[in-house]
Amino acid sequence: MDEAHEWYARALAIDPKNAEAHNNLGTWQQEQGAPDRAFECYRAALACDSDYAEAHNNLAVLLQDQGRLDEAATHYRRALALDPAFAAAHKNLGGLLQEQGDAEAAVACYREAVRLNPDFSEARYKLAALTGQEVPAVAPADYVAALFDGYAEEFDAHLLGTLKYRTPRQLRAALAGRLPAGPLAVLDLGCGTGLSGAAFRDLAGRLVGVDLSAKMLARARARAIYDQLIEGEAVQVLAGLGERFDLIVAADVLVYLGELAPLFAAVTRALAPRGAFAFSIEQHSAAGYSLRPSGRYAHGAAYIQASAAHHRLSVEYREAVVLREDHGRDVAGDGWERHSCRDS
Repeated sequence: MDEAHEWYARALAIDPKNAEAHNNLGTWQQEQGAPDRAFECYRAALACDSDYAEAHNNLAVLLQDQGRLDEAATHYRRALALDPAFAAAHKNLGGLLQEQGDAEAAVACYREAVRLNPDFSEARYKLAALTGQEVPAVAPADYVAALFDGYAEEFDAHLLGTLKYRTPRQLRAALAGRLPAGPLAVLDLGCGTGLSGAAFRDLAGRLVGVDLSAKMLARARARAIYDQLIEGEAVQVLAGLGERFDLIVAADVLVYLGELAPLFAAVTRALAPRGAFAFSIEQHSAAGYSLRPSGRYAHGAAYIQASAAHHRLSVEYREAVVLREDHGRDVAGDGWERHSCRDS
């Protein structure tokens, strides 16, 4: 990354009116967590070339992040006027319209993004979340990784301050008196920045964290509470670990998984005899699971019970809880604890 910055700077020293170099330097600044500098770069790119569609789109993303939705919409639409086949801009405008409450217009944008790029997994996923059609079994891994990479810098402050996130401590409280004595081998699936790891560190002789997002893992690493951090998808990592754990925690992870059979099967193989699997879900009043407009899955209690029984997990504890707030409203969920029924 340092070398990239050096070459962009050289390009601009040679040609200060190189719009592409300004734009690319802006994306570099975003990667470095410097949105204000990125903003200046995109403005500079448009000063050099006012018809640069990619710079309009990139500037709009920053404006949307700042809550300046009308300005962002203007730049998204300008990008699309210049390049009607710009699938990412269609998807981004769809996200903005959804944020403004115009689901019908958002669906049209997502449909166009998918028409232009049938392999656009994020646009397909968001379209499914709004329409309930062609719902995938799980959220696309690249979408989840990008979502949390972009969220990493403000994650803790937003989750704890704005959303009143409380799931890790709720799971910890539910496990009180239900775990064997002594240091435990603990696996924190979807560890994020380490909020759940911090809640369980005192129980752990060994604490391993797993997450899809490299930037979230960097924040978790800075906490210095994990013995090992692994970047990857939970089921795949579980399959390749080759060790068993006394406790596996998945706080706010199953909301990105619809079909739970692969995860439960992998967890069962990774649990030590009588080990515990503690996790949270968002409540679904009907059977099975559903993908909500928020892009998060909700699961029915009967579906959870059946999945547990199928994978020889006994349900030891369940509690209806408020997981967090969303736009000022409580998000209802369940905290579950399951134990392995295996003898070996």
